[in-house]
Amino acid sequence: MIARQEVLAVLLWGTAITSLLVRNLFQGSFPGLLDFGLFAAFGLTAGAVISDLEKTIFGFAAGMALGTFLAFILAVLPALAGVVPPPGDQTVYTLWFSIIFRAVFPLPLIISLMTGLIGAGIGETYL
Repeated sequence: MIARQEVLAVLLWGTAITSLLVRNLFQGSFPGLLDFGLFAAFGLTAGAVISDLEKTIFGFAAGMALGTFLAFILAVLPALAGVVPPPGDQTVYTLWFSIIFRAVFPLPLIISLMTGLIGAGIGETYL
């Protein structure tokens, strides 16, 4: 059975991923060293709160999917709202999809997964 704190941890993990991605991408840069540290801190904390390796892996997948989906929606919101005319909206979707994919894969994805599993191991052992 999934506890409320696990669901909340996954939702907050996904929201944190969204905030980091959106902050960087809207300022015109890709995630840097400080952002990788924040990805690690969020993953470690979420893994420790979830405290189960299997649930942490599924929580990571859900959190990363939520985070990247929300970042994509925020990035293409002008095209969805009709501000960008129809021939250009497809270009906006394609460009932002490739930008977000390059920003997430491979380092933030691997860092979040590994630190989430380390946090789950710490949570299972010590908490």
